[in-house]
Amino acid sequence: MRIQQKIYILLLIVSVIIFIIFRFPYREFIYENNYFDFYIADVAPNFWAVPMYFFFKKSFKKSPSNIRLALGSFLGLVVYEIWIQKYIYNATLDYLDILASLISSIVFYFLCEYLDKKLHKTNV
Repeated sequence: MRIQQKIYILLLIVSVIIFIIFRFPYREFIYENNYFDFYIADVAPNFWAVPMYFFFKKSFKKSPSNIRLALGSFLGLVVYEIWIQKYIYNATLDYLDILASLISSIVFYFLCEYLDKKLHKTNV
């Protein structure tokens, strides 16, 4: 297994842990105590779903380009937000979740571009 794959697997594990923390204990704590946290509890799961997808796909031997990962993760979460939330869960469309997904896709696109360049230099 290449060093890049190991690093992306480690980043996947870290992003899953962060996602779980924000999705369950943090969100429940904020909602139960009626704190205003600038909507972090609302949008954090969508924000951290993007790096989970990125790092999962990057951990494969042959991974898609970062731009494809960014577009795929963003469009996937938009479809989830528009169709699945609305028609399966009967929840309302949350524009902040879509905005968080967009910001996360952009942030992790640039982060992976940077990591790919750094990891490629160390492997040459």
